[in-house]
Amino acid sequence: MGPCSNPGLGLPGRESPSQPRKRRKKRSLRPDKPPYTYLAMIALVIQAAPSRKLKLAQIIHQVQAVFPFFRDDYEGWKDSIRHNLSSSRCFRKVPEDPAKPQAKGNFWAVDVSLIPAEALRLQNAAPCRRWQSKGARGAFAKDLGS
Repeated sequence: MGPCSNPGLGLPGRESPSQPRKRRKKRSLRPDKPPYTYLAMIALVIQAAPSRKLKLAQIIHQVQAVFPFFRDDYEGWKDSIRHNLSSSRCFRKVPEDPAKPQAKGNFWAVDVSLIPAEALRLQNAAPCRRWQSKGARGAFAKDLGS
């Protein structure tokens, strides 16, 4: 064991065994995750479209435009968008060509009467709690259903 391997020598960057290590919480520069469900975010961007219907690529683009969290390199969230569109009763596929209902590239619309109320409430996530405690009212609406 050499002199540099002993943490108690008082070398710069070394702590003595009697001092507890302080952990710094790293705060990334990544924007906070929106405090909404994927269902709510998808419904929001579809309802904001003039035609009230969008294609999958348009939904993804609009979610990125509205929520900075989704602009980074991670792309797994796009699978969550696809999953919610195909599994939630409130989303309806609108064929671009009614003669080819199974074709790709269809539009998606939302029936707001079928959106579960709990899907429109703020999620109990750390960014949401932090946002609420700071009183930052401009970042996100409280509940989308209110």
